[in-house]
Amino acid sequence: MIYFTADPHFAHKHVCRICARPWPQEDNDAQLIRRWNAVVTAKDTVYVLGDFSFAGSKIYWASILEQLNGVIYLLEGNHDRKALARFRKECANEILIPKKQDGNSVVILPLPQIEMRVENYPVTINHYPMRSWNGLCHGTYHLFGHVHGRLDWEDIGLSVDVGVDNPRWNYAPASWAQVQAYMEKEKQRIEERKNGQ
Repeated sequence: MIYFTADPHFAHKHVCRICARPWPQEDNDAQLIRRWNAVVTAKDTVYVLGDFSFAGSKIYWASILEQLNGVIYLLEGNHDRKALARFRKECANEILIPKKQDGNSVVILPLPQIEMRVENYPVTINHYPMRSWNGLCHGTYHLFGHVHGRLDWEDIGLSVDVGVDNPRWNYAPASWAQVQAYMEKEKQRIEERKNGQ
C-alpha cells in the first residue's frame, strides 16, 4: 500500500502547542511513531511531503526512522531542508539509506515536488499547497503539507492536505484509498457546483 503524510516535525520542541496536538510535548515523537505503525506495515511505502523533522543529528534521524514501518521517501520541506542535507552528507551523500535489517530503506528526494502516477492516477506531491499545478484541469491530484490542517480550499481542484495535523487522518499517514475516497467526494462536489446544484 502507498501512504502520504507531511509535517510530523519530529524533535520540534513546541509543535504540540503550536498545532494543538492532543498530547504532551514530551510524548510527541512516540505518539506519531505509534500512530504511523498502527496503519503502515513493513511492506508499505510512505511519502513524507516535507518537514519530517525540525532538527536532529544523523543519530537522532536514524533512531526515528528505524522505528517507522515501510519504505520511506522524504521530500524536502522548509523546516528540514538543512537537516535533510546534513543527514545526506553524514550518510556519505547516499540517496538510498538502509534503515533496518528487514531491508526497508529511506529514499531522500532533495526536492519539494514530484509528479508521479499512483494506480494510473496522475498525482503532484509538494510540500507546499499550490493554486495551480500541471494537469489541474485534467484531473491530476495535488497532495501537500506545510499548512498543518489550517487550509481548506474550495474550487481549487482536486487537492488535499495530507499533513498529520489535518483532522481527516487522525495524526497518521493517509492511505491512497483514503485520498481517493476524499477526491471522489470532491469530484462530486465540483460537478454539483458546475451544474448549479
